[in-house]
Amino acid sequence: MNDNVLPLPVKSILLDDASKKFTKWLESAAPGDKYCYHTGVSITGNSQVAKTAFKAFEKGSITLYQKRNGTIFEYYAVKRKWR
Repeated sequence: MNDNVLPLPVKSILLDDASKKFTKWLESAAPGDKYCYHTGVSITGNSQVAKTAFKAFEKGSITLYQKRNGTIFEYYAVKRKWR
């Protein structure tokens, strides 16, 4: 093993493309901006982007909501104002 090789940042290993896009949006979004992070059948709690969105919700950074059109769901995040 080469001791001079640095490990990759954890963030780049753990986040899939959808989560990376969501995180990038979250970092640059203004209060009130909306982001649709999933469209399709119901999203599961095991989805990486769903976990990323829920963590941001728990921190108070966003509000989450969904829209339903028949069997298709759209999942949205709205950037909140800091109190």
